[in-house]
Amino acid sequence: MNAFSADAAADLLVAQFRQGTKTQPAMSGPGTRAEAYQVQDRMIAALGGACGWKVGRAKTDPEPYCAPVPASRLLNSGGDYACFHGVAQVEAELGYRLGRDVPPSAAVLDRAECAALVDAIVPALEILETRLEPLAAQDPLWKLADLQANGALVVGKPVPWAGQDPGQVRLAIGSGQDGAFEEVAHPFGAPFDLFCWTVNHVARQRGGLKRGNVIITGSYCGIVEIRDPQRFVATFADYGDVCLTVL
Repeated sequence: MNAFSADAAADLLVAQFRQGTKTQPAMSGPGTRAEAYQVQDRMIAALGGACGWKVGRAKTDPEPYCAPVPASRLLNSGGDYACFHGVAQVEAELGYRLGRDVPPSAAVLDRAECAALVDAIVPALEILETRLEPLAAQDPLWKLADLQANGALVVGKPVPWAGQDPGQVRLAIGSGQDGAFEEVAHPFGAPFDLFCWTVNHVARQRGGLKRGNVIITGSYCGIVEIRDPQRFVATFADYGDVCLTVL
C-alpha cells in the first residue's frame, strides 16, 4: 500500500471521473478533512473549475463538510442522463445562488452579509457517482476527497431570493404529475446556516466563490435509485420543478 499523496489521489480520481469508471486505490487515503480538501482542490482544478458547492453534516460531528461541484457536469432541467453502472442515484435539493463574487478573505461574514450575497433559490437534482469501489467508498475521508460522490448537478428555473426559509418544504417526486405533495423537513434542520458556513469556509480556505455559483445543502428525499429508463421530476410547491430523463 502506497503512502497518501494528494496529487496521486487527485490524478487517480480525475481519471475515473473522465472514464466513467471506479477503482479501489492502492494507496492510503486522506487522514484528515484538510487532506481530503487538498485532493478536492486538485481535482476541481484539473476538471475545469466549480459551478457550485455541496455541503452536509455528519450526525456525529457538528462541523459541516463540503465539496465543489464540477462546472463540466452542470446540466439544465429536462436533459438526459445515462445510468452510472446500471443505476442512477438522485437527490432533490434546493440551492442558494450567488448574485456576486465572494473573493478570498480572512474575514468572517455574518448571516446578514451572507444573505446579501444570494439572488435566487434554485430547485436542483444532485446526481451521485462514486469513483471508488465499495471498500474505499465506505471510508468517509476517501468519499469526501471524491467530491462527496458528486456526479452532476441539474438546475431548474431560479426563484428570486426574498429571505425564504427552506427548512420545511412541500415536495412531490415521481415520473411526471403522479407524485403527491408531502411536507418535508430539511435533513440538517437549518439550510441557511450550512450556506453561511460554506461561504465562509470557501472564502477563507478555498479561493473564494463566483457569481452564479449554486450551493446545495442536502436532499429532501434521501437518495432515489432509478434502474429503468424514465423521466424523474421533483416539484417543490414554492420553488418550481426540476427534472431529467434517465436513459
